[in-house]
Amino acid sequence: MKTIERSTDRPVSIPAPTTGVVLLLVLGLVAGACTSTSDATDRQPVSPTSGAAGSGDSTEGSAIGDLTLDGETITPIFGTIAPSAPRQLILASYASAGVFDLTSGDFNTIAMPVALEIGHNPEEAERIVAASSGDGGRLVVEVERPAGDRITRIVSPDGANLLELPGSRAAVDAAGRRVALAQDDAITITDLTARVTGEGAILPGRVTSMSWSPDGENLAIGWRSIDDTGVMFASVDGSEVREMTQYPKPLSAEWHHPVWMTDRVLAVIEQELNADPTGFSGWSADGSVLLVIADVERDERLYTSRLPEGVISLDAAPDGTTLAIVTASGELLWWSEGSMDRLHDGPWLSARW
Repeated sequence: MKTIERSTDRPVSIPAPTTGVVLLLVLGLVAGACTSTSDATDRQPVSPTSGAAGSGDSTEGSAIGDLTLDGETITPIFGTIAPSAPRQLILASYASAGVFDLTSGDFNTIAMPVALEIGHNPEEAERIVAASSGDGGRLVVEVERPAGDRITRIVSPDGANLLELPGSRAAVDAAGRRVALAQDDAITITDLTARVTGEGAILPGRVTSMSWSPDGENLAIGWRSIDDTGVMFASVDGSEVREMTQYPKPLSAEWHHPVWMTDRVLAVIEQELNADPTGFSGWSADGSVLLVIADVERDERLYTSRLPEGVISLDAAPDGTTLAIVTASGELLWWSEGSMDRLHDGPWLSARW
């Protein structure tokens, strides 16, 4: 290994995530833009617990889909979801994982923890901690076992467990054929079609999250050690990790959950995340929590926005402008070019486009 759509005033209530029943939701997307200077100031987003933020005419010069941040401001407008956004979102809770269809409003439960045999202590049960989309309708599901170790299962659309892999923090490429997995501070990439795992790499700390660039050539990796956090980029050739690069960050900040929005634009969460055994997710944040959008080629911040609480999951849609955010309390939010709103109270553990 190498070292180195909204048409109503408020979101409609969704039944509990473990039921697998029809979910009723009208989702929306907001067109917006913000300043493009490298020292852009923080701006309070639309409150995720409030209703519509209002409506108005957009200012010319901004565009949905290409992250054009030209210093102009668009008044939030609530309407139907952009055609460029995916029509399915993969959601996971401790007891289930499945597919939410944005067009029909249906939630289809696909994966559940392996059931305990009669007479076993419920504390011996495994639980789902995250899920992503694979090719052919399959899910890539991360499971935490009673001993605390994590594995990743490939689950068919009918719920059958097809393959079990060691590791967690799964990141699936855009084609759904390669999955990057972590075991503590080590990462590897497995070709799910050929079932071949290539040479991996070692990071400075325990891997906390990973994200593929849209072109499939790079991974953004969040890591955490006893006294530091960071983001590294790994260049990838097939299932081989070729080169590792540390991405700069403010010396006083902790960066978590890096995700590629485009091949050069990265979203990260700037927060001081601490263990919290009393909370739903086991985590909470001290102080301000910021969403940072950065151009990695120019090493420039494009946008910074305050979030209402700590974040445990972040993912970017293929349209390059939309983010799905899961907070430490399990609430599901969306963000798009400077505007944000709530999708559902949850509690959820992960959301993947």
